[in-house]
Amino acid sequence: MLQTTQVEDIILVEKHISPSLSTINDSSPIKKTTTTTIKTTLSATLTNNDELNRLQRKIAKRVVTFQPRRSQLDRETLDFHQDSFRGFFTLFWIAMGFYIIQAGVKNFQSAGILVDLSFFRLFSQDAIGLILSDMCMVGSMFFAVLLQKVIARGWIRWRYTGMIIQHIFQVMFLFVPTYWTFFKGWPWVQSGFFVLHTISMLMKLHSYAFYNGELSTYAIRFSELKERYANLVGESKKSDIEDDEKNENQRQILDQLEEKINQVEGYLHSPSKSICYPENVTFLNYVDFLLVPTLVYELEYPRTEKIRP
Repeated sequence: MLQTTQVEDIILVEKHISPSLSTINDSSPIKKTTTTTIKTTLSATLTNNDELNRLQRKIAKRVVTFQPRRSQLDRETLDFHQDSFRGFFTLFWIAMGFYIIQAGVKNFQSAGILVDLSFFRLFSQDAIGLILSDMCMVGSMFFAVLLQKVIARGWIRWRYTGMIIQHIFQVMFLFVPTYWTFFKGWPWVQSGFFVLHTISMLMKLHSYAFYNGELSTYAIRFSELKERYANLVGESKKSDIEDDEKNENQRQILDQLEEKINQVEGYLHSPSKSICYPENVTFLNYVDFLLVPTLVYELEYPRTEKIRP
């Protein structure tokens, strides 16, 4: 729900309709009654398009257009004899070789061993506890799917009940893991990894929840627009007045409504039309999003024909 009202903020077409309606002769009782009926219907259903346009711009910026492109670092494009990066690769591995030899010599001179395992021991400290904690943190993220399922079924609205619940959960999602690192007394390696992973997952959590929350608002608008369109079609069929000008005005109104319906319906579908809201609100889709290397949720992501090495 974009504002406190549910119906009065669907579409603003009055500014396009009023000039046409004003051309009807108000002295005619029949035309005056018809005009009043149309204006009353429109004022109750088609007002305040600002929020809808804002969401349209917001969603439109995130439409994915993808075309696979070859990279200079792709294995199939690399030519051992003609590759322009050949010298860079060679220099890099030469530098790495010198660094490894230098580190081994210093470790042998200072401690009598070639490889210093102090960092490895620091990194492996309480490794099982870190893994279990990280799994609990990631598992708690599925609360967002349950919340979006409740919203998609219409039990609560995203604005503002669902949004408040989501914000409270996000605060707890960031606070609890941060407190847990102090409670466990982990070294900086474990603490840094766990907190940074929590922050990155929080970004994914926020993107998923708010994107689907806005789509739930679109779904409500789509249903209301279709209902109002059907009502206006029914009213036009009941009218027995043969007035070409009045019929033309009604056709313009219906055309504008139909255009908005198609526009809103387009935002509920992915670019390829293979998935739409709320069919995407599943645990499998959420797992796929968690595995995709991006922080921004989309209904559909570009895919390559095969996994590139």
